Amino acid sequence: MTEEEKQCTKLKKCPDLDRGGIDYNPAGLLWTISASDAGVDVLISEQGKDLQVYKTMIIFLERGNSKAGLQHIWERHHQDFKNLAKGITKESDLSAYIYNTMKLGHSGTWGYQKCTKIKTGGFEVVYIVHEKLYLHVVFGGNGFIVTAKITNEGMASYDKYEY
Repeated sequence: MTEEEKQCTKLKKCPDLDRGGIDYNPAGLLWTISASDAGVDVLISEQGKDLQVYKTMIIFLERGNSKAGLQHIWERHHQDFKNLAKGITKESDLSAYIYNTMKLGHSGTWGYQKCTKIKTGGFEVVYIVHEKLYLHVVFGGNGFIVTAKITNEGMASYDKYEY
């Protein structure tokens, strides 16, 4: 974790999100990760110039609710994570798993697609965990992680992430 990420987590505030005019819930902020560390900086720079996340280059996870954020991910997908990722028994394990997989950065990004279902825009980025295990992370135009899921299915419909 960078010093900025540690500071955001400790304070439950993030100056970079504040400066970027990002609407977020400081009390529910769990962690932040730079777009570079998450391996999505090139994607955002090339295809997300119209998004708020372009200004901050920060992706973040909040506790959220049943529709978005960690609570949503846990309620909708925790069984898949338990079955495929192994060792995930509580929300904090899931949060750490998502963060650590995203921290693989450019070496872990496999593919992406633009999200048209989110009114602020955004991307679904696919990280390859190992040969037949993929983490899908969906973040909105402001960098907020809306959902994530794990799968061992093929990725034919995604654009290959090339640098």
